[in-house]
Amino acid sequence: MMLRSQSVPSGNYNMNEAQTSSSNFFRSPYIVNSVFNGTFQGGTGELSSPNSRSEVERNSTSNNESDVSLLRSRRSSSTCSTYSPRRVIDSTRDQLILKPRTPLEGLFMSTAFSPSSSSVMDVASSNVVENSLDNPHYEKLQQLMADAEKLALLQQKVARELGEAISKAQEELILRREIEKRNAKEREIETMKYQIDQLMEKFQTFHERETSLKNQIVELQVERDSTVKEAEELRNKQGECSSWNNAQFTEFSLSEIKKATQNFHESLKIGGGGYGNIYKGNLHQIEVAIKRPHSQSLHSNYPRQGPAEFQMEVRVLSHLRHPNLVRLIGSCPEEFVLIYEYLPNGSLEDRLKCRDKSPPLLWKTRIRIAAELCSVLVYLHSRAPHSIVHGDLKPSNILLDANLVSKLSDFGICRMLCHDQCSNNNTTLCHITVPKGTPGYVDPEFLETGKLTIKSDVYSFGIILLQLLTNHSAISIANEVKNALGTMSLQAVLDPSAGDWPIVVAQSLAKLALWCCDRNQENRPKLGSDVLEKLESMRAST
Repeated sequence: MMLRSQSVPSGNYNMNEAQTSSSNFFRSPYIVNSVFNGTFQGGTGELSSPNSRSEVERNSTSNNESDVSLLRSRRSSSTCSTYSPRRVIDSTRDQLILKPRTPLEGLFMSTAFSPSSSSVMDVASSNVVENSLDNPHYEKLQQLMADAEKLALLQQKVARELGEAISKAQEELILRREIEKRNAKEREIETMKYQIDQLMEKFQTFHERETSLKNQIVELQVERDSTVKEAEELRNKQGECSSWNNAQFTEFSLSEIKKATQNFHESLKIGGGGYGNIYKGNLHQIEVAIKRPHSQSLHSNYPRQGPAEFQMEVRVLSHLRHPNLVRLIGSCPEEFVLIYEYLPNGSLEDRLKCRDKSPPLLWKTRIRIAAELCSVLVYLHSRAPHSIVHGDLKPSNILLDANLVSKLSDFGICRMLCHDQCSNNNTTLCHITVPKGTPGYVDPEFLETGKLTIKSDVYSFGIILLQLLTNHSAISIANEVKNALGTMSLQAVLDPSAGDWPIVVAQSLAKLALWCCDRNQENRPKLGSDVLEKLESMRAST
């Protein structure tokens, strides 16, 4: 180990003497051993030396005790600090370079460590190295230096890893805080979303309630308007009916009738039959139906047919009042013209065939029409002192008003039955006459015997009930429905345009109609006690 002093020599001492003294000083193995032993011996506080110690060393021991203590404190402080080879070398150098206590020592040490004394230092260093190689503390010094180097590297590694760990910990802490902040924000957002959802649900509920209330208000307004309209129509109808009721049967001139019908213009023709044609007219600002007989009805070959039917209808309808009877307003005796109230929905036959693209009648409406027709027949048959037999019941003689209320019309061949025209036991009123009517609706027993009774209307009424059920032709309709009931296939013959008939109602109505259509008059039911009650019950249940 090369030790050189960088101090500048000073003083008046002889340079050769100083060099010689320093050379002898560093050549002495005791000084080096004393320094190394005092520095690295390990805590005894005394310098070990061989028995042959020089007097100078003994004299300098006491003077350098303070320096040795200083070196020990430096060694202790150096060992407590970070170990590194550079620090160990610097410490060793500081321990070897002793502070001078006298001017002579200062001159000696300054001369010995000056740059001009390199040869002397080389020799001293050579001796120190040679002596230190044999010293066991040198290996210990090297071991300590290696351990210090390893410890320094380990400390650097630990410091580096500790720094990285601290940096990662700080990053993780920052990241955790950011995550916590984000989670807090997410929780706030979820809370706000939940509150918004609740508000939206409440808003939706309020909106639905508002819509429901608006719909109810609209329905109530529509119902109110409809009720007001119906009340006005009813009031107007009641006014018209009261005016007609209060007014007596009126006779009109032929000129008034021609003016009301534009001289019986074809565009105003609304119907026709065997007796004549029916025209729509406006008489005294009221819509009416005007019935004009055919010219052949007034021909000489039929001198009494036209006038007789005209007189019979005037005689009957001018005195009868029933909500299901067509109202006779007046007549024109010049050409046997009859004036009726106008009914806008035409006849039952037109509605069953859906003429003029009219909608079909539903099964509930058909049951109501059957009950109304039965009611007016009971009214006619129970008249006193004369029962009235219509004699020509068929769908074309049943008219419908604006509300599809049925009105029985065409009483041209009706008959009044008196007690002097009855059977022998005086229980069944009848009228002997030439059979008239429409094929399919005429009572078979009336055709055979010529006896017209109220049971003849019952037969025709039964055929009309079967047509309301099936909308089939009147010819052989009774046998068709009877076979369908026997084979449990009544559903196949029902009119599909009427909607879904309840099978129980349809079966009851079919059985009631077949009872009315019995070929034997005595087996047919009474309309008042046997039929009307059942029809009213069906009507009420639907």
